[in-house]
Amino acid sequence: MPSTETGIIQYLSSDLFPGIGTKTATTIVDTLGTNAINRILNDGTVLDQVPRLSTERKETLISVLEQNMGMERTVIQLNEWGFGPKIAMRIYQAYRDDTLQLLKENPYRLAAEIEGVGFQRADELGRQLGLTGDHPSRIKAAVLYIVNEMVQREGHVYIDAEVALPEMKRLLETSQPVE
Repeated sequence: MPSTETGIIQYLSSDLFPGIGTKTATTIVDTLGTNAINRILNDGTVLDQVPRLSTERKETLISVLEQNMGMERTVIQLNEWGFGPKIAMRIYQAYRDDTLQLLKENPYRLAAEIEGVGFQRADELGRQLGLTGDHPSRIKAAVLYIVNEMVQREGHVYIDAEVALPEMKRLLETSQPVE
């Protein structure tokens, strides 16, 4: 479960919960605390404590949370790692229940497999997960990213190492220092 209010609020105000915006999600977290989701799953009547929450919205919250128990934990973790709700859902849809395990093993796969996530964002997650410096997954992702960028930008199907290597070195050094 999340350790911050932000992840829960972003999740509860996502498109999964129609009628629950940021204000309502904030009120739920302010009223029930950072363990709001567990409290709701354990006893839906705790939502009666939330001011101005309609019966329909209570039923929606309980229903969606019960249906998406595994997904909601994954999306909340992705939110805590810095991904917004839309990208988090895109990532979850790609990897489903294996999302967290796959990303802990190799967060750099995001740069190649998920539209909207580039090397820098994947590298930021890698740093959070302890994959830094000259980790093989990091180097491989940088190579693929630079080659793809150069191919897209210049339209070539072949790139000389002498041209690509300085770009890769620059990317790796500016993203995080090699240890």
